[in-house]
Amino acid sequence: GIIMALLIFSFQIGLSVIVILSIIALVVLNGMKKLNELNKKIISSQEEMNQGYLEYLKNFYNSHQFFLKQFTKEKINFLFDEYNLNVYWRDKNLNSLNVVSEILIQGLSFLVVLVACYYYKQGKINVGDIVFFYMLTTYLIEPLFNFIALVFEKDEVKILYERYKEVIPDKSGRKLKIKGHIREIKFDHITYSYGYKEPIIEHLDLVINSSLWLKGDTGAGKSTLLKLLMKHDDLIKGNILINGVSLTRIDSSSLYRKIIYIDKEPIFYQESLKFNLLLKNNNQRLLEKLLREFGLENFIDKLEMMIEIDGKPLSSGQRQIM
Repeated sequence: GIIMALLIFSFQIGLSVIVILSIIALVVLNGMKKLNELNKKIISSQEEMNQGYLEYLKNFYNSHQFFLKQFTKEKINFLFDEYNLNVYWRDKNLNSLNVVSEILIQGLSFLVVLVACYYYKQGKINVGDIVFFYMLTTYLIEPLFNFIALVFEKDEVKILYERYKEVIPDKSGRKLKIKGHIREIKFDHITYSYGYKEPIIEHLDLVINSSLWLKGDTGAGKSTLLKLLMKHDDLIKGNILINGVSLTRIDSSSLYRKIIYIDKEPIFYQESLKFNLLLKNNNQRLLEKLLREFGLENFIDKLEMMIEIDGKPLSSGQRQIM
C-alpha cells in the first residue's frame, strides 16, 4: 500500500524505491537459502544431541556399573559442541545478512531523499513533499525486517536441553566403600510404591547371607526389589543395609564394583555392536568365542554394525542374548 502511494504521488521516486527493494529482496533471498541449509544442520545435530541425552539417561546405571561415565559425558559434550558450532555459523551468517540488509535499507532512504532533492531543485516538489516521501519510505523498513525475522524464526528450533539433575546420591557427606566381600544384605522393614499407588512392597524384612533364588509372579516386586538395592529409586520407609552399613551411606562406584544388575529389557549404547559387547574390555578372542558358543557366529563379521538404543536391527531374541 505504501509503494502504491509512492507511485501515485511520484512515479520516479516510487520506481527507485521498487528497484532498491528488489535488490534487498534478492540479497535476503540468497542469504536465506544459506541460512535454511544451516538450519537443517542445526535440526539434524539437535536430534543427534537429544538422542545422546536419551542414551545417557537410559544407560545411566549401566554407565556407572561399567565405569563408562567419562565416555558418555565426552560423547554428549561432543554432540553439544557440534550443535553449538552449527548455531554459531547460522548466527554469524544471520548477523552478516542483517548488516547488509541494514546498509541497503539506509541506502534506500538516502536515495529517496537524494531523488526528492533533485526534483525539489527543479521546482517540481516542495520540502513538505520530501518529508512525506521520506516518512513513507521509513515506514517500509520495520515491516520488511519483521518479515525477515518471521522467516528466520520459522526455521529456528529451540534447544531442548535443560540442566538435568543427575539422579545420584548426595555427595555432600562422605560416602563409605564396601570393604571385602558382601557378607550380608538386609532389607529392614522396607516399603515402596510407584507414585501415589498402593505399595508394591510393604513392611518387608529380608536377610540375605547366602545365594538366593528370588521367585514370584509377574508384578510381585522382584525387579523392584533389585532396583532398590541398586539405588535406582528411593524407599518410602525402612532401610537397606549391606554388611551392616546403610545403602544411602555407600559410595555408588563401590556398590557397582560388587553388584551388577542387568535389566530384562536390553538397553544399548548407540554405538557399534563391538563396543556394546566389549565396553572397556579389549579381549577380541573371548568375544568371538562367546559369540560362537551362543550360536551367533554370523555376527563376527558384523561387529562394526551400528546398534540403536533399543537394540535395532537385532531381533528381540538376539538383543537378550547379546
